[in-house]
Amino acid sequence: FYPLHQQMQVRAMLAGTLKGIISQRLVPRSDVPGRVAAAEIMIATGRARDMITNPDDTGRIHELIRDGEYYGMQTFDQSLFDHVQAGRVALDEAIRHASSPHDFKLMLDAGMARRDASLYS
Repeated sequence: FYPLHQQMQVRAMLAGTLKGIISQRLVPRSDVPGRVAAAEIMIATGRARDMITNPDDTGRIHELIRDGEYYGMQTFDQSLFDHVQAGRVALDEAIRHASSPHDFKLMLDAGMARRDASLYS
């Protein structure tokens, strides 16, 4: 969007002013009529600002969000996982709205395995 000679300046300005980003998808509920928000949340931590500033790291922001639960971050798929676990969203709807249906299924399998392991320990 910006000429090459301005890109670093724009990245620095964005990283310096950004507080966070919240994006949502409205997904049909399974428990009651209506929709529920599946939210992806990124907080502008120091690491997030560095990734915005450095073009080589920008593509890894999704990993930062995925691993940033401590800071209140979550991906769409993590939000959908929570809704499925709480019974608010049906599995087929969650898969349909997931950013990565394959990774979402793996997350579900891992969550079920942890739950089953805790039942028998």
